[in-house]
Amino acid sequence: MVKKSVLVIEDSEYIARVIAANFGPDYECTLCGDPRKVLGDIRCGRRPDAIIMSLNKSGMSALEFLQELHSDRAADPVPVVVISSEKTSAVRVRLFKAGADDFVVKPFNPEELVLRVARCIG
Repeated sequence: MVKKSVLVIEDSEYIARVIAANFGPDYECTLCGDPRKVLGDIRCGRRPDAIIMSLNKSGMSALEFLQELHSDRAADPVPVVVISSEKTSAVRVRLFKAGADDFVVKPFNPEELVLRVARCIG
């Protein structure tokens, strides 16, 4: 069985490691701190099965990341799950309009996050 690849873009290394530790043996989780590198990798064909990204990642917000990701019609869309402590529906609506596949509020249940990502992957 081929492992599903999940890329975690999160400022807190602790939170990123907690997320990665909750994915089972069917997943390969990679931690990355640079959203721009991820965009470049996707354009070059190195596409993860899903991305988990913090809303307010330093250097590039999830909204900017989604807009950039979906502006490139040549790139295959990658499911993106945004995580944040932000609870307003206006933020979620903007993210969904920009192409987010799901939104999980921090603090989150790690098992729920894994299930949401698995649903996005299909």
